[in-house]
Amino acid sequence: MRSSHLFGLLLSTLSLVAVGSMGTGCGDDPGGTAGSGGSGAQGGSGGSGAQGGGGPDTDGNNGCDTAEVLDLLGEDLPSKLDPVTSDRDYYKVDLKKGQAIYLGATSKPDADPYGETYPDTVITLWSADGKTQIAQNDDMSGSNNSELLYLVPEDGTYCLEVSECGVVFGPDFCAPAEGITNLDYSVGSFELNPAGDLITAEKEPNETPANATPVNKVSFPEGGPVEGYQSIGWGAFSAVTDKDVFTFKVENDVAVDANSRALCIFDFWAPAGTDGSGSTATNGVLVRVAAASAPDVALAQTDMSVLDVTFGYPELPSLTVPCDKGKDYLVFLSRPDGITAGTNDFYFFSHVQAASNTVEKEPNDNNAQGLELSPTDDGTGHVTAVTGNLGAGDSDVFSVPVPAGMGLASAYCTAERSGSGIRGLQVSLLDNNDQFLKNGSGAEGQDHALWIDGALITTGATNVKMQVKADSQDPAVTGTYYYCSLILNPQ
Repeated sequence: MRSSHLFGLLLSTLSLVAVGSMGTGCGDDPGGTAGSGGSGAQGGSGGSGAQGGGGPDTDGNNGCDTAEVLDLLGEDLPSKLDPVTSDRDYYKVDLKKGQAIYLGATSKPDADPYGETYPDTVITLWSADGKTQIAQNDDMSGSNNSELLYLVPEDGTYCLEVSECGVVFGPDFCAPAEGITNLDYSVGSFELNPAGDLITAEKEPNETPANATPVNKVSFPEGGPVEGYQSIGWGAFSAVTDKDVFTFKVENDVAVDANSRALCIFDFWAPAGTDGSGSTATNGVLVRVAAASAPDVALAQTDMSVLDVTFGYPELPSLTVPCDKGKDYLVFLSRPDGITAGTNDFYFFSHVQAASNTVEKEPNDNNAQGLELSPTDDGTGHVTAVTGNLGAGDSDVFSVPVPAGMGLASAYCTAERSGSGIRGLQVSLLDNNDQFLKNGSGAEGQDHALWIDGALITTGATNVKMQVKADSQDPAVTGTYYYCSLILNPQ
């Protein structure tokens, strides 16, 4: 069966609401905008591929020298990690220079993406002899399954390792191995077709708005969890001075109601480096969004290479920009002066157009805007999300009721990490008497999102308020937007 998980990232990109509880495993995201697939907890590399995992493993593909052949037909090849505490399985695949390749290992079912009775797969791409690690992925976005997108730099045979999280990173970073009762997984690979409607491969020359590469996109499946458009694309820097420009139009039929607005989201696929995507562009990848009518005015901007390790594993920033239906925009990617070019400076991105969560309604500087709560995925808590804008001296206040049994309040917010020009985003959590909750304040920086973890709700409080403000505005970036999630859980 052809892998169905390649574009799991796209729907997960829309997870602007932080989930109050997620399954244990490498790289679970406690909330916020899910960006890249990530490489999960970086407990170290997987060791030499040629050594295998040891133990009573009898499947025969225990090293790169005995690897099973993996083709590029996109068919899932079934296998087992047995014993799950030590098995490492190896597959060899012949690749050609310039191919954009998908590699994935799936064990978790769609209905239970973090289920601890299934292996938490980790895939590692090696040179043919298993001595040089090229790339690695622990978790895809929205699941403990694994997948890599890789731009092949040269013809050759490559070796893919599939193993369990605990084997690669150790038990301190992963769900207990003794709870894994289903040892099955499937592995697959295929070449992304640049002629497909969903795919955008940069077309050189594309250094200026006049010759920008158009971003292809298709609508989300009818009847799915969201309405909107999706795309995935890639490019590479042939030199430090190379600039890539893409152009896209916001579709007029993006479903936006009176309480939301259209968002244009660009997320990037896994951190660079041998513990991530395998790209050699490990620092200084600048991304900027502008209206096509004003290409020199940055609506949003970020450095793709500045990672956030707030939760113990690296996460890339996102460009999540309020946009206007029917309008044309540009995306610029470049390397700054002083950066050394690598041998394979590529990038992959996903693009989504869809409606936002609830938008703030002014005036709410002093009179709190009420927000509706929804149950968290695990049913134990309650969550809400809002997007707003902060002008000079502005302060936004929101309020939610405290359901029975809720004793902790958490908040996850981004502005600068989502490309906004807001600097020093600050959030404070208060009770209905405007008393600050214990441990209820936080701030965002370039290398970390704002995360308030389990502030104590005042005994007897009927409401929790969330106050949002900022230190300043970057004069080079006009975007004044932010995104916040507020989660209430039992104490």
